[in-house]
Amino acid sequence: MNKYQFYISFNDKLNTASSKAIIDCTQILVQQGYKDYNLNIKASRSGYLVSIFLQIIKLIFHIEAGSMVAIQYPLLSGNKIFKYVISILRLKKVKFFCIIHDLDDLRYGRSDDYNGGKEIQRLNYYDAIVVHNNVMRDWLSLKGVTVPMVSLTIFDYLTAAEVRQAKRRSPVELRTIVFAGNLSKSNFIYKIGVLRGWHLNAYGPNYATEKVGVTSNVTWRGTFSPIEVVAELNGAFGLIWDGEHVDRLDEKFGNYLRYNNPHKLSLYLAAGLPIVAPRQSAIASLIETHNIGILVDSLFELRDLQITYAQHRFYQHNVRKLSGKVRTGFYLTQAIRAVECTIPT
Repeated sequence: MNKYQFYISFNDKLNTASSKAIIDCTQILVQQGYKDYNLNIKASRSGYLVSIFLQIIKLIFHIEAGSMVAIQYPLLSGNKIFKYVISILRLKKVKFFCIIHDLDDLRYGRSDDYNGGKEIQRLNYYDAIVVHNNVMRDWLSLKGVTVPMVSLTIFDYLTAAEVRQAKRRSPVELRTIVFAGNLSKSNFIYKIGVLRGWHLNAYGPNYATEKVGVTSNVTWRGTFSPIEVVAELNGAFGLIWDGEHVDRLDEKFGNYLRYNNPHKLSLYLAAGLPIVAPRQSAIASLIETHNIGILVDSLFELRDLQITYAQHRFYQHNVRKLSGKVRTGFYLTQAIRAVECTIPT
């Protein structure tokens, strides 16, 4: 059986170029025998429709009958186009599955009637879906997804960087946490000053220095590439949180954590860091099952939390069991194999 992974690019620029998660998925798919296929669309108004038509014809003739095609979802503007590609290629008995990176309806807190359920309709065009976790699977099923779904468990984070050796940390060092990501949507970091006795090292773009008070316990460590940042994280725990508030998850970015696997979780595990995360998050069961960190309903709970060296070392030991898998593509490899067994050929 021939296997392909599919891109849509505009004006010769791949939309996936800057995304570590998508690049890693691409590499793992190649390792599993999937050939790259890129559909290039000219974005100019005059040539857009003609380009789509010609490229789809090319795709239809290029992909052999009975092939398996993997899509990384969403495809940006390609979401609207690709359902027609699927419909036509089904005449050649081609099978399709998608790997969900983001769900826009969930990510942006959209109501059910925002787009008339079009995202669910698009997902049902596929023969199977790789979802982040069982919580996302159940939510999609409730919203109307009827095709088979396979849970990824954790996004992989491919890296050859060495994991730092566990060391004895002082009580002060044990109360240092790191937060990595796009800081423009994480305004809670500027309110961390209320967490007496804790220090936060922030990594990523869009840090707003003017929002930080004189007595703040936040240090911005800079912006690094997804490869470099693994070795740069300096702290005892990696923090999973988002939105506006310190005492609770907000209804937009914070709410998304109730359903998705944040890629920063994969980064922290690749770096060998135990986790601090919301108890209401979708990843809470993973953290609890593997004993890799601390769950809280509010970051205020950290103020009274006493972490011993022995507890931290226990978490580190358990993190290392997952770290080796995340760093080598174990989880997506397992999900791909499960999907291939799920979809009848």
